[in-house]
Parts: sequence; structure tokens; C-alpha cells
Amino acid sequence: MCGGVLGPLIPPSTPFIIYGVIANVSVGHLLIAGIIPGIILAIMLAAVPVIICWRNPKLGPAAEPASWSVRFRSLTKVWPVVIVMAAIIGSIFFGVATPTEAAGVGSVVIIIIAVVFFHLKPRSLYRAMIEAAVINSMMLVIIVSASFFSYLLASAGVSGALGV
Repeated sequence: MCGGVLGPLIPPSTPFIIYGVIANVSVGHLLIAGIIPGIILAIMLAAVPVIICWRNPKLGPAAEPASWSVRFRSLTKVWPVVIVMAAIIGSIFFGVATPTEAAGVGSVVIIIIAVVFFHLKPRSLYRAMIEAAVINSMMLVIIVSASFFSYLLASAGVSGALGV
């Protein structure tokens, strides 16, 4: 459950993109700024179970030893995530694409990885696109509603009436 807080920090991060668009802040700078805090948070989250198991070894019995070849082979499942992050952040950082275009680059890279490595079928791709459209439209309605509500509050002079 604690790992859920890493999602908004480590790129590609939807909350950073939404915040950047609303607050007119550079999305590229936000994504790059989230890397170090995300790594620090991941280390801190990993340190807690290590310390707990170090103090009480019964809670985390030792695993069977694994050779270095097995360890490196287990990392092959991480490469798609690294490729997506590198494509998005790299295209923004090196000036190849704007943050909006980088989102398209990331989408294309994800679709290619899904088809090549995970054998994504056209029917599943269609369902994923419908689901993404529904989620994005819900977020857009929330953003537009919040903007309209803040405009109404400012127009009515609510902040002055509250003494703020």
C-alpha cells in the first residue's frame, strides 16, 4: 500500500502533467524533479522492512541463494518500464518533443512494447483505448468544473467576504 505514493512522483506521472498544465509550469521540469524524491522515497520504503526483519529475523526468513545470472535475468522484466521512462523524459529533456508530444511518444512506445513483448491483441487494444478515453474525460470534467467553480467564487467575492 505504501508503494502507491511512488506513482505520482516517478515519471511518467499523470498528476505532474495535470498540475503543469493547470499551473502553467514546465512539465519536463516537474517530471525530472520527481526522480530524486521518488528514489529517496523508494529507498526509505525498502529500508523499513529490512530494518524490521533485521531486528526480528523470524518475520523474514532468508531466501535461497541465487546466482548472478538468475539475478540479471530477473531484471529483463524491468526493461520495458525503463524504455518508456527514457523515451518520455529523454524526448523532453533533449528538446526533441514538447511535453504534449512526449505523451504521444510514450503512448507509441508503450503500444509497441505491448504488441512485441506482451502480444497485445487488437481487441484488447480497443478496450484499453475506450477505458483511457473514459478516464481522461472524467479528469477533464473535474478540471473544467473546478476551474468554473473557482471563477464563480472569485466573481462573487467570496474570498473578500471571508476576510482572506
